[in-house]
Amino acid sequence: MSARENAERERAALQEEIIRAQQSRLAELSTR
Repeated sequence: MSARENAERERAALQEEIIRAQQSRLAELSTR
């Protein structure tokens, strides 16, 4: 695996983490 592939995978994982955090925040707001 090349360093570029590794960086792309890390970026994708980070993106998913951000999306998940936003979704849980929206869920919290809508249940209030």
